[in-house]
Amino acid sequence: TIASARASRPSWSWAISRQSSNGPSPYVTGDSTHFGYSQVSIDEKEGKVREVFDKVANNYDLMNDLMSGGLHRLWKDNLLDCSNVAAMARMTRSFLSDGRDSASPDLRILDVAGGTGDVAFRFVDAADCLERAKSTGLDPVSVTVCDINAEMLRVGESRARSRFGD
Repeated sequence: TIASARASRPSWSWAISRQSSNGPSPYVTGDSTHFGYSQVSIDEKEGKVREVFDKVANNYDLMNDLMSGGLHRLWKDNLLDCSNVAAMARMTRSFLSDGRDSASPDLRILDVAGGTGDVAFRFVDAADCLERAKSTGLDPVSVTVCDINAEMLRVGESRARSRFGD
């Protein structure tokens, strides 16, 4: 019966607590954590992760191609399709061409953990951004890349300047 089926089902909290008691916690507990196949102090890990990204920044996109067999490009294309950036950019610009006031909405795209900017470049192209590597504020559509790793951002900025100019 329905009542007996409900009674025999574990609750979500039971399932979660049981899962975490059967294996290692997904959260850092203690003074050390994993880094690859090694245990390192929690204080060391951030620096080690930064070092890895600093070392691979120039070849990061190539590494993605090799490790995913190019599949990451399809995922990024799908992201672009799902976000519908091209249509949103056209709509945003239509507010200006219709003579609406300065309170017209802007389209601001933020690529979080954007690294070398490969996804941001797709957004720039799809939105037909006018300013590309500079920002005067004249275009109501803009794309900004945000990343915690300065070396990845440096590579992305260099690629943007090579692609779009200063």
